Amino acid sequence: MGEPFRQLPQIDLEVAQAATFSRQVPFLYGLLVVNTTFTMLVQAPHAPIWLGVIWPSVCNTICIARLVHWHRQGDVPMDRAAARRQMRRLNLLAVVFTIVFMGWGTLFFAFYGDPLTKAQAAFYVSFTGIGCGACLMQAPRVNMTVSGLSALAFFVMLSTSGETVLILIAVNYVLVLIAMLFIMRRYGADFARLVASTADIVEKTRELQKLSDDNLRLANLDSMTELPNRRMFFTSLEASVSQDDGPGHRVAVGILDLDGFKGVNDAYGHSAGDQLLIAAARRLETEASGDFLVHRLGGDEFALISRHPMEADELLAHGQRICDGLAVPYRIGNVVANVTATIGFATWPENAGNIRELFDRADYALYHAKRSGQRGAPILFASEHGTRIRSESVLMQALRTADLEHELYPVFQPIVDARTREVRAFEALARWTNPSLGPVSPAVFVPLAERMGVVGQITGVMLPKALAELRSWPGHVRLSFNLSVEDVGSSDAIAAVCRAVRESGVDPRRIDFEITETALVQNWETTLDSLHMLIELGARIALDDFGTGYSSLAQLHRLPLHKIKIDRAFVTGIEMNDMSRRVVQSVVKLASDIGIVSVVEGVETEAECSVIRDIGTDWVQGFLFHRPLSAADAAALVTAPEARAAS
Repeated sequence: MGEPFRQLPQIDLEVAQAATFSRQVPFLYGLLVVNTTFTMLVQAPHAPIWLGVIWPSVCNTICIARLVHWHRQGDVPMDRAAARRQMRRLNLLAVVFTIVFMGWGTLFFAFYGDPLTKAQAAFYVSFTGIGCGACLMQAPRVNMTVSGLSALAFFVMLSTSGETVLILIAVNYVLVLIAMLFIMRRYGADFARLVASTADIVEKTRELQKLSDDNLRLANLDSMTELPNRRMFFTSLEASVSQDDGPGHRVAVGILDLDGFKGVNDAYGHSAGDQLLIAAARRLETEASGDFLVHRLGGDEFALISRHPMEADELLAHGQRICDGLAVPYRIGNVVANVTATIGFATWPENAGNIRELFDRADYALYHAKRSGQRGAPILFASEHGTRIRSESVLMQALRTADLEHELYPVFQPIVDARTREVRAFEALARWTNPSLGPVSPAVFVPLAERMGVVGQITGVMLPKALAELRSWPGHVRLSFNLSVEDVGSSDAIAAVCRAVRESGVDPRRIDFEITETALVQNWETTLDSLHMLIELGARIALDDFGTGYSSLAQLHRLPLHKIKIDRAFVTGIEMNDMSRRVVQSVVKLASDIGIVSVVEGVETEAECSVIRDIGTDWVQGFLFHRPLSAADAAALVTAPEARAAS
């Protein structure tokens, strides 16, 4: 989360003064020792030995001891109480030392020596006092004490001499000292203001530090799950890849998606969805602990970064353990939520040369797992995925630059009555023939268009062409047209669909718009609004591929449906699979009970058709009856009397 700012100390005036004195007091004692030593050398021949040698030697010894003590103490941090005690002690010592040293110098001036040595004594008293005061100017009270006592001693010395010149010197000295004290007092006040300002700056810095730390945390942490977020994921991934652990250095990235989360979120509300995400995040942390760093990328998507090198088998084993742990049902209030997890893994440097490529490879592995029906398990990016990516890149580039108006065209697969086999409707299916690539399977280009976000452009081209063909069909034949997640998830897109229907001049009541369960769970409320707009237009709604998504009966009963299309996954081999037969029978009965038409897709054999017809299905669709037809063949099928029913 980043290195925190250095903690700054609490600052007040006494603490600041004590800190300053701890650096300046050694100079003060040094000044006393030097001045006293030179004065002793001058005055010793003219005074008794106890006054000229012994007394100053004792004082110097004390000063040297104090100097060493302060020097060793250095800038030792102290609290306010310790600083206050030190300032009191310093104030007391200042008075004592001033009286002792100034008194010693005054004795020489008053009783010993000649005029020259007396002048030296006066010099000692005045300049030692001024020098010591300068060392103490951050503390005005101590400074005034030292300077005042030394000035008093100097003034008394000269003014009692009876010499006019010396008296004038004394007066002049006092005036100069007063000016100096005034300046020093101003300096002390400035120092106090500086300390106060510094304390204020420190406090504001501390507040800014806290704000910065909070912003840093919010910028790198997902507020809901308290996991590192997408931004932190890429930072951590960059650090993991950049860390040089030798030739065996390997980093694995996993992109994890919760399958079924959107269904829970839409069925039980965002609060339940949030609780599910939090519970899944805690469980994911537990399952991945020690092996992976866990991040939330957004929505129901999470990311893993390996903490240590793993071989493919070990990586997939860890991934399977995580998937199994996340698949255990969740208790959310009074609801039991069932979701599964799918993980796409990629490794550096085997699968990618940089972190963006590594992320994209893992994301593609996840996409491939979901598209190929490998949900609920981990999958590792492989060489064939790389081949597929390169192929898809070519297709995506072709799709971006394609002249869709001329390259896209519809084909129509008949939907027939289950009993009479009379054509009831045609499902419009998109076909793309690119000048360079030739025919491209819709199973390839439609998912690519959805990933690229251009599937709406395909709808914009295909719908008018399909509606134009509908005008040439008999009035009882309907058009079934597929709408994508992008089409029903945007008010602008659905408005464009309605506009195309109105401009075509066809009766909207002859149109069935098919939507998938995936479209429902992507954005339930917006999709519901879009469906109501289509119904107000006069069109009808069919739910496509029923049983393959994550919608629930709690959602389905709120949908304005007219048809349910049962996916071919339940039809293949139905004559030998009692479970499939029961599922289809239940759905057909449900549709009948709520008054909507049931359509079974993917019927390819007479045996399947027989079972489905006996179940009571209304309409059927599949290669048994017709493969997708060109526009001309579809029109011929429903306009030629002999071809109105399939044989």
